[in-house]
Amino acid sequence: MDYASLDDFFKSGKHHLQKGPIALIFAEDDVELASTILHHSKLGFTKIIIFTKAMPTLPSEFKNNLVSVYVDLFNSPEISVIINKINILASSQWVYFFYNAEYLFFPFCETRSVAELLNFHSEERREAMLTFVVDLYTKDFTNPAEATSLEYTLANSTGSPAS
Repeated sequence: MDYASLDDFFKSGKHHLQKGPIALIFAEDDVELASTILHHSKLGFTKIIIFTKAMPTLPSEFKNNLVSVYVDLFNSPEISVIINKINILASSQWVYFFYNAEYLFFPFCETRSVAELLNFHSEERREAMLTFVVDLYTKDFTNPAEATSLEYTLANSTGSPAS
């Protein structure tokens, strides 16, 4: 489903926020946008809502739970304003927000979905869960066209790009 603007989404798209877990992707550009969407689709989010100027071409099997909101994030309300409004509308739902070229990982994510992770933590009455968000960096920052790499990703002990 596509929405031409934030206003259009908040008027007509509220039903997408009724059942989670929900992923919000804020795409400031198109860097690794398709791989970001595909990765999080495989994790089993009920809805993935992407805020972007343009959508990449995706395999049709990943479009079922994808909602596109066309917006220029550099000329729109602050992302925190968008998230706060969604949190009000998505009451009692688990909402995860991130940017393109960021990837969520958690224990057993290769064989378990996000919903299973959340159910386990609810059943065990745990207040916290271990997750990682990996932001792609490559070793050659001098070439902006190759600032990210799926094949050769670096991070140091703080999670910042290694130098």
